[in-house]
Amino acid sequence: MEYIPGIIHELFQKTHYYLLRSDFSWSNCNKRYSEFNEISDWDNYTTEVKLLEGDIIALKFFKYNQDISTHCYLEKVIHKNGDEEIYNKESTISFNFLEHNLDRDKSLFQSADKIINRDKNINLILNEY
Repeated sequence: MEYIPGIIHELFQKTHYYLLRSDFSWSNCNKRYSEFNEISDWDNYTTEVKLLEGDIIALKFFKYNQDISTHCYLEKVIHKNGDEEIYNKESTISFNFLEHNLDRDKSLFQSADKIINRDKNINLILNEY
């Protein structure tokens, strides 16, 4: 599913990384979130992604109009063993949920932007030599 940011600031359109501090079941959409019209859509068009403590998720955010909350777009999961799974799917998980469970004691998510960007820079330097 192609990423469509909608009406959000450019800062939220870049990839953000979050480390899972606990096991969690993520909910992806199999059709555009904006196309969910009936209650049965939640059962028929969502897929569970099981995440484990130590996994890192790569997210962007989207918002189709002023009347809905900002939601997450799951690009990929980097498992703690180094394997990656590409998803590129919109999610039913809202930015507000993520924000309320971020970087606090015993929170579900921890920002991993610095970790990932540091690793990218190290790999870039190593590949030059």
